[in-house]
Amino acid sequence: MTLGYIIPFTTRAKVIVQALWKKESEWDAPLPDELLPVWQAWERELPNLQKISLPRCYTSDVPDITSADLHIFSDASERAYGSVAYLRFEDDRGRVQVSFVMARSRVAPKKPLSIPRLELCAALTGAQLAKLLHTELTLSIHKTILWSDSTTVLHWIQSDSQQYKVFVGTRIAEIQELVGTYSWRYVPSEENPADDITRGKHLLDLAKPDRWTSGPTFLPADWPANPVVSSAHTEETRNTTFCGNIATAEPAAPDLTLFKSWSELLEVTYQSMHGAAAPRMTASSRLETQVVMLKSRDAPNIRPPKIIGRKWLKRPFRLFFALLEIALSL
Repeated sequence: MTLGYIIPFTTRAKVIVQALWKKESEWDAPLPDELLPVWQAWERELPNLQKISLPRCYTSDVPDITSADLHIFSDASERAYGSVAYLRFEDDRGRVQVSFVMARSRVAPKKPLSIPRLELCAALTGAQLAKLLHTELTLSIHKTILWSDSTTVLHWIQSDSQQYKVFVGTRIAEIQELVGTYSWRYVPSEENPADDITRGKHLLDLAKPDRWTSGPTFLPADWPANPVVSSAHTEETRNTTFCGNIATAEPAAPDLTLFKSWSELLEVTYQSMHGAAAPRMTASSRLETQVVMLKSRDAPNIRPPKIIGRKWLKRPFRLFFALLEIALSL
């Protein structure tokens, strides 16, 4: 049997087993009532395996191959995610044949993830599948194209991985290392064959030729256009922190006639330096403000208080000693 062809069927069983894990059931315990009929329905389909057949050769209908392209589709749901690969052959007459190659699936983690994160996990399985097939297949592959129906994931893959949080960023980096960023295309959800992995299929359905067997109908000729991929899910981006020095401008020279006291002048100057939401001025910040005022070269009307006049000096001796302290900082 071709690797992974019945994965849409076996993934249904994986989901049942995971449900048992979540219930922490013992290995020899009877199945719970809600899961028993689901398992029995799956088990009754097993005899239909003998009805499934696939051609042994990938290229039986295309004798003179001019190109061989690898196409991998990925999809995810809350239950499972996975990828499926096809080879697209074209001969010198323009005839095209598409053959199923391989599929992989995973059940969704026990810890719930958002759909975009699950879609990203699916894209990673697709990139890993592409790497595996390039290594194992002996034929020459001209082009590899990976498909996703998530525009969010397509945007992530084309972005710098370092701008995202760890979960998203590490998977983006691995995808980019495996297959690059320019080999991805958009596929509408209704035409994505990997959707069969996440939804599940019956064995009798797998015995009939359909998109799972031969890929989507557009693959031989008319590929869907790529939509404009815009940024989304900003909650996955890292919070950035600025590290550096911010130069503060010297406050403009105030009009002394507008102030009743030196203390009022200091308060206004302090707020102009630190903003209206500045904390209450402390002794150290008061000293800092006085130093800035007296150092100002572009403010000729800011002068030591002893020159301004007696009306400023309600407490001349305390102010005198404050100026001596300021002088040590000038």
